[in-house]
Amino acid sequence: MFFFLSKTIGKLFLPGSLIAVFLLWGLFVKNPGLKRKLLITSVALFFFFTNEFLAIEAARIWETPLVPMNSIDRTYSTGILLTGVTQSHAPLKDRIYVTSSPDRVNHTVMLFKKGIIKNILISGGSGELLDGTYSEAVELRKLFLSMGVPDSVIRTEGNSRNTFENAVESVKLLKDTDPNDCLLITSAFHMPRASACFKKAGFDCPVFPTDTQLEERQFTPDQIIIPSTKALKIWERIFKETLGLISYTAAGYI
Repeated sequence: MFFFLSKTIGKLFLPGSLIAVFLLWGLFVKNPGLKRKLLITSVALFFFFTNEFLAIEAARIWETPLVPMNSIDRTYSTGILLTGVTQSHAPLKDRIYVTSSPDRVNHTVMLFKKGIIKNILISGGSGELLDGTYSEAVELRKLFLSMGVPDSVIRTEGNSRNTFENAVESVKLLKDTDPNDCLLITSAFHMPRASACFKKAGFDCPVFPTDTQLEERQFTPDQIIIPSTKALKIWERIFKETLGLISYTAAGYI
């Protein structure tokens, strides 16, 4: 039930949905005064949520700070990679499509090839609401093999369907491993919720955030004035993770 709600009702609490609700409400309401207020609100929300400068500043507050690779002076036994990055319904099935958070994959390979992690545990099954047969962990394993990572250092966990289950199932596989000897790898946006789930599962390990949305501050028209779809996507991620933290707290997952 929790998984179903997160995939359905959760989508209503996104910036684009809020803008649409106020706009449609304003278009169809009969009261002239209320109509004006609703339409003004929808326009104000549009310009706020599409302002790239404000969105990046919000991301700066939300994201877990990146860790410079050259600052890591030790080797970890396992890098725990959380999934949620591939497309399961692509028309051609002869390749793996990394459509979101590609640096989770790229940086995991870099960590391995630099000798920072010895092994890789890929955690995640199907994130689809109706199709539970697709396994991201299995698909990413194929991708890692094609990128030159030896099969002997890759483990997969394909039962979990959300971040809480990622933590529970991963800990089962790593029960004899010191948490301090593992490195949790996921997006900087997702890391606050992910690390909280692993702590709740009794596995408080170091983290390696990836896929930052941050840029150097630029006081240019394209960031401050011109509406940006990138800004809208950043706010959607903030809303999604905020809702995730609230719902996970209510469910006792963190």
